[in-house]
Amino acid sequence: MPPHRKGRVGGRAGRRPRQKSFFQRAAHSHVRIRGLRETGTLKNWMETVLNFMLRAVFGMIAVFLINSLLQGKLSVGINPVSFLASGCLGLPGVALLYGLKFYFLL
Repeated sequence: MPPHRKGRVGGRAGRRPRQKSFFQRAAHSHVRIRGLRETGTLKNWMETVLNFMLRAVFGMIAVFLINSLLQGKLSVGINPVSFLASGCLGLPGVALLYGLKFYFLL
C-alpha cells in the first residue's frame, strides 16, 4: 500500500458519513420498493398476505357452518384466535380448534 494511503479506508478516514437529505432518502426508498417489486419479493409478500386472508375467511365460514350443524354442543367461537388459527393453518387449523374444544370438554 502506498504511504499516502496508509490507514485510510475509502478516502474518508476519520470523517463521519454525510447525512442524506429528505429527498435523497425518499428517492432511495422509492428505488428500493421498485426494486422489490421487480425482483418479486414484494409480489411474494402480497401473495402470502392474500393467501392468509383467503384461508382465514374460508376458515371462519367453515367454523360458522360447523357451529350451525352442531347447534351449540361443540361450538367454537368466532374470534381473533380462531381467525389466526384458520389463517395460518387453513382447514387443519379449524379441525385443530374443534379437536381442542372436544379435548377440553372431556
